[in-house]
Amino acid sequence: MNGPNFESTTMEPEDITEEAREKLRQAGRYVRENPVPTVMGALALGLAIGLAVRLMERDKRSSRIGERLDETEEYIRSVLEPLAKKSKRTYTKTADSIREAVENAVERAKDIDVEEYTDPVVGWWQRFWKKCCG
Repeated sequence: MNGPNFESTTMEPEDITEEAREKLRQAGRYVRENPVPTVMGALALGLAIGLAVRLMERDKRSSRIGERLDETEEYIRSVLEPLAKKSKRTYTKTADSIREAVENAVERAKDIDVEEYTDPVVGWWQRFWKKCCG
C-alpha cells in the first residue's frame, strides 16, 4: 500500500523546541528592527481590550463611576492623540532618512574603482602562480 508516511513527518521534542526557539528569535529580531510599529500595535491592542471591557461592563457600574471613567477616557485620548500623531510623523521622517542614506550609500558604492583594489591582488596571484606552477 502506498499510503502517507506519517513517520517521516513526525518531529522529535528537540526539533519542536528548536523550531520554537527559532520563531522566538525571529520575533525578537522583528521587534528590534521595527520598534515603532510594535509599540504602536501594543498600544492599540491595549486600548481595544480596555474599550471592550469597558463596554461590556457599562451596565454594571454606577452612574458616578461611569462619569469618572468617561472623563478619564477623554483625558487619556487627549494625551495619546498628539503623541500618536507625533510618533507617526517621526517614524515617517526616520524611514525617509534611512531610505535617503541607503540611496546615497548605493550611489557612492557605484563610484568605487574596484580595479584599484583588485589589480594588486591579481598581480600578486600571477607572480605566485609563475613561481609555483609556471
